[in-house]
Amino acid sequence: MVTFREWVSSAYAKDSKEKKFVESVLDSLFWEECVIIVRMSEPLVRVLRIVDSDDRPSMRYLYDVIHHAKEKMLRRFQNRKARVKPFIDIINNRWDGQLYRNLYTAAFWLNPRFQYDANIMDKHISIISGLLDVLEKYARGNLPL
Repeated sequence: MVTFREWVSSAYAKDSKEKKFVESVLDSLFWEECVIIVRMSEPLVRVLRIVDSDDRPSMRYLYDVIHHAKEKMLRRFQNRKARVKPFIDIINNRWDGQLYRNLYTAAFWLNPRFQYDANIMDKHISIISGLLDVLEKYARGNLPL
């Protein structure tokens, strides 16, 4: 758009702010950063699409899709793990602080799709403590379900 004849000949293209904007848009570093942002956010957008979907209840899948999204982000940036770490930290802080993680681990464990797959359960052996925590709290009446 900024190289289009009508833009170049317009009064907007002659303003200093617009010139700075055009300079930024034509900078290859800007587009490299855009590619990184898209590659980083695409797995999270997939999670949001699953959570926002009305096709099936997402609670029993959320633990799995969050885990896969973080793995995909790490795989995409293997050479630059320091670049991914702040994003993973944000996801983990939100996961721990705003969502009751153990409730999602229990839903994951109770989902027959995952429960009867030994490879998946061996990979996520730590979720059993989350399941037991939820069962204990529910048995005591401390967790409204």
